[in-house]
Amino acid sequence: MNYTKFITPRNMFALFALAFLVQTAHHAEHVTQMLQIYVLGLPTVDANGLLGEQFNFEWVHFVYNVTLELGIIALWWGYRRLSERTNLTIIKSAMPLFILLVIGQGYHALEHIVRMVQYMRDPMYQINRTLPPGLIGIATDWSIPVVHFWINMVVWSLMVLIILRLHSTFWISNQTHFGSRIGNPSKTY
Repeated sequence: MNYTKFITPRNMFALFALAFLVQTAHHAEHVTQMLQIYVLGLPTVDANGLLGEQFNFEWVHFVYNVTLELGIIALWWGYRRLSERTNLTIIKSAMPLFILLVIGQGYHALEHIVRMVQYMRDPMYQINRTLPPGLIGIATDWSIPVVHFWINMVVWSLMVLIILRLHSTFWISNQTHFGSRIGNPSKTY
């Protein structure tokens, strides 16, 4: 099946906006967790964010972060294809941010892969409800919730910058003929 017809500025932006909304909700969980720890004084084990203990499990974090990374890679690939096909300057200018986003979320996914291995290999993490340290936790004594708050802050901030850069592409018609430029040849968008 030829997916090229679905890779349009409007569709790509809608998909990226959806990923951004999901990441915003996820980041709100980390912000809430920081408030619970540092404002309300809850112990780390009891600071479960907005959704509480229903979703604060290693498997949930692992699946979410690996899936988000795969989604970001797919979005990067789609925007790269769209950039080659349309020659839109605005999309080309967002590509360095996309690369940083792929790397940032890729590292985050790697942290959760390592944490999942630690969680599965040592039953004490499951019994004691303690957090596996991941790579940063092995190398430092930094708080795991703080580390993941800041990693999420970086990923979320990069997504904000990309949204701000690409928001006008949503208004480009899916039926527009893509030549060297869209619409007015003197405009580079």
